[in-house]
Amino acid sequence: MVYYTGRLLAKLSTVGRLLPAAIPIEESNFFGRVAAWQKAGARLWLPLFLTLEAEACAKAGRSDDTLEVIDCAISASQRSGERWYLAEMLRIKARVLSQANHTNDQVETLLAKSLEIARSQQARCWELRAACDLALLWQSNSRVKEALELLQPIYTRFTEGFDTVDLQRARQILGSLEPKESRKGPKLNKPTSKRSRS
Repeated sequence: MVYYTGRLLAKLSTVGRLLPAAIPIEESNFFGRVAAWQKAGARLWLPLFLTLEAEACAKAGRSDDTLEVIDCAISASQRSGERWYLAEMLRIKARVLSQANHTNDQVETLLAKSLEIARSQQARCWELRAACDLALLWQSNSRVKEALELLQPIYTRFTEGFDTVDLQRARQILGSLEPKESRKGPKLNKPTSKRSRS
């Protein structure tokens, strides 16, 4: 929660410096800052801020609030046309629904839509995140081959950044999807020494 709180406060503080009188809320009340941001009439980045608030709610174990806030973020995105973050919002909503034991069909539909939007926007990192979540869902439903076929080509398009959390996660998921035989690698025969006998 501290990470998300700090991330949200940093973004709101940056924006708050642009409109200091618009948000007269104390620093520690980050949920109040998003509400004040909305009340001040600001709409720019609202879907992002609401999504960060939803993530903070999820980390705090407030699942009902999380769903309400992420739905508000998605609605705000659709109303304003600010869709650049929509793929990630849908992925986060799918994760929250999955943790709340909603049906796999609902979760899969959201992840498929997230993947579709990320691809249409050429947002490769969000495409990777959605593919990782969808691959894990498929793996849990014994659809391992489909999961591997989805994630492998997305992962191989990356040429750098392999130390980032997203690519490390993708590599770990791919490792769990590969057949056990290919994980072991080729069997190497021990070299035998042939001595000539004299």
